[in-house]
Amino acid sequence: MKRTQSKRRVDNDSRIRRATVHSIAQIGIDRISMADIARRADLTTGALYGRFETLDDLVLDCWQNELSRTLFESLDALRQILLSDSPPISKESWPEISVNTTAALQLLVASRRNPILSEGLERELLEWGKKWDLHRESEPTARMRSSIATSLVLAKLLTPYLAIDQDIWLRMSQVIASALAVSRSEVMEYPDAGMVVTATGPDQLHCDLVNSTMDVIARSGFEGSSLSRIARRALCTTGAIYSRYESKSELVVDAIEILVASAARVSSRLVIEGASSHDLSTSVARMFHMALAHERQVWNNFRLEVYLAASWESSIRRCLRRVKQTSDERYFSLLQPTNLFSDDLISQIAIAGQFIPLGLSALSVITDGHNDVQYLEVSKNLMKLCGAS
Repeated sequence: MKRTQSKRRVDNDSRIRRATVHSIAQIGIDRISMADIARRADLTTGALYGRFETLDDLVLDCWQNELSRTLFESLDALRQILLSDSPPISKESWPEISVNTTAALQLLVASRRNPILSEGLERELLEWGKKWDLHRESEPTARMRSSIATSLVLAKLLTPYLAIDQDIWLRMSQVIASALAVSRSEVMEYPDAGMVVTATGPDQLHCDLVNSTMDVIARSGFEGSSLSRIARRALCTTGAIYSRYESKSELVVDAIEILVASAARVSSRLVIEGASSHDLSTSVARMFHMALAHERQVWNNFRLEVYLAASWESSIRRCLRRVKQTSDERYFSLLQPTNLFSDDLISQIAIAGQFIPLGLSALSVITDGHNDVQYLEVSKNLMKLCGAS
């Protein structure tokens, strides 16, 4: 009899974990509930509470038994491909993103703002950060190479819904891997290039709403951000918001587009300066550095939250696809006149220019303190491999 009960308990635990993982992946960690998980697992809520005291306990159990190994082993394998001397990069190198990986990334990002998740993930993140040479005490060159490789993998895993030409992605990955193989850490001073991402303009209320949306979502995620809270932060009423927007999603989409444009203005200026001075390497290094600057922490957290929300929120997903298309066009308009790169190389640079900064933002969740990593040497090698200096 005891053996039968034990088997039933194991089977129920497995059903509960599968249901929880699928719920997180499909609707987001902030939307799941014990009742929803019980329905998916075909169990009663009482059965769930008989095993797990709180929803956080259940989520952490899934992390420990289902998700963490999937995520970190996938990251580790893909990182090693980029960091090997002769990486055999192929379509098979970048497998389809699993439900477990999607759910694990949700937990990883949410741990920034959930103290229970943060406590549950802390030790494992510390161990992997040390293993991957991501801590301050790591050897500088190893740390620089690891941060670029890890960020590229994280960005790829975060954006399965973006339409990316797989062949261009593979060629770009090969170039970056080749650049990392011969790069050393080189000290460089990073002057302020206008680090803060913010909405500016003559319509003060519009700017306040966009900036307040960024602040609130950066703190609480998309689902945890209400219009009333955004209104309080913007010192206005919810009626003032509804006079401009029909829904929270519409406001968030507007905020994404305005803030991406703000960040793009700085990057564009750096590219123009680099092209005119024949020093694109320094411009690229400065862009990588900006991605981890303290002044961009709120923007980085906001960006991570909306990229995750896009997994289940169709209006944000469509917006981010438009953002990518606009960014691709911007790189072509900036780089084609230089006559330094072929169209294929510009396509690769556009992907790297968008994905590495996004991945560096995600990297700060695994381990912080990356704003002193030196990227000049790898930037020089990238430009050499692309045929520019």
